Amino acid sequence: MKRDTNLPLFFDFICRVCVVIGLSKLRSLRTLNVAETEMNKHGLEILIEDLPLLENLDISSTLVDDLSPLKKCKDRLKSLSMYNLKVSSIEEQFNKRNLFPVIETTST
Repeated sequence: MKRDTNLPLFFDFICRVCVVIGLSKLRSLRTLNVAETEMNKHGLEILIEDLPLLENLDISSTLVDDLSPLKKCKDRLKSLSMYNLKVSSIEEQFNKRNLFPVIETTST
């Protein structure tokens, strides 16, 4: 019998989806740190949509490559940390989409 070598990858994917869905049920959550996880744009979209009270978010060193989901929570976010993201240009994404009125970036 041939063994399916994709099975561990499938279970890894299912576990990540379950974590995002589990977090999204914490509707009164105000602070969330997903730094250094495999959070991606799709997971971010789900969390932004399902966590209406979210005020503080850290997406540093994640797989988020598009900041457009943040537009939905721009009026409620008080703090956003996003170091070491692989996006085309953070300044460009913020300015073109008018995500936040003022942004300061630091390069290291």
